[in-house]
Amino acid sequence: MKMIVTRPQYDTTTKYLSVWAGEVINFAQKKRIEVIDLCKNKANKKDFVGRVKKLKPDIIFLNGHGNDDCVTGHDEGKLVEAGDNHDILRGAITYALSCNS
Repeated sequence: MKMIVTRPQYDTTTKYLSVWAGEVINFAQKKRIEVIDLCKNKANKKDFVGRVKKLKPDIIFLNGHGNDDCVTGHDEGKLVEAGDNHDILRGAITYALSCNS
């Protein structure tokens, strides 16, 4: 089983989310789940989309800001957006910890 976690860390809120996502990562690793941790500036669209396409994870855990149409990563760069690349989430259990998204 594979899991991708995004952990942007550029403001108080995302730093807080990142710390708690670290607990999720530790738990998953104890359960022998392979975790790909896209932390800080690695939580960007290019790295995220590339890893999802290559690894086809079972679980995607998104942390960051967002709105009705998207979830953002580091420095509010859009990771997933309705009408753009939302289909990248198909086939994976997805959990987004993000306001309004």
